[in-house]
Amino acid sequence: FNHAPRYAKPPLIYWCQAVSYAIFGENALAARLPSLLATAGTALILFAWGVQLGDKSIGLIAALSYAFCLQTVQQGRVATADALLIFFMTLTAFAGWKLIASPPASHSSRNYFWDTILALGFAGGFLAKGPEALLPLLPLLIRARGTRTNIMGELAANFLLGLALVLFWAIPA
Repeated sequence: FNHAPRYAKPPLIYWCQAVSYAIFGENALAARLPSLLATAGTALILFAWGVQLGDKSIGLIAALSYAFCLQTVQQGRVATADALLIFFMTLTAFAGWKLIASPPASHSSRNYFWDTILALGFAGGFLAKGPEALLPLLPLLIRARGTRTNIMGELAANFLLGLALVLFWAIPA
């Protein structure tokens, strides 16, 4: 932050801004670009989720409702970690929903795509803002109760994998 290490805050927004600065130079647009991209990414996730719950019109309503919400318009264009946190929490919730809603598969034919996305969602949210990014775990665990026998273990394993990814930053910091 201002060319000095800042260890009191999670680093993801600074890492994203550093990449943006390297590509576009140090300017206001480059500083805000990660928040803009995270806001657009959240809208895309909501669109995809809406499509899967109903149809394209539901997805479009969900995405546009989010994108044009006053708070989203404000947070999506400033250089803070809030838009990244919202993106990763939405990604976590969507990936968890996909895992819970998917039919049980044998271990040999299991697709680990959504497991990976869920772990990255936990890790990205934590690296964006901190422990509040782990809040989607509780509703996922509540929703998963009784759906299938191994889903609680899968969610817990993905949570632990996400935390392990965070430790690569947290231990040295």
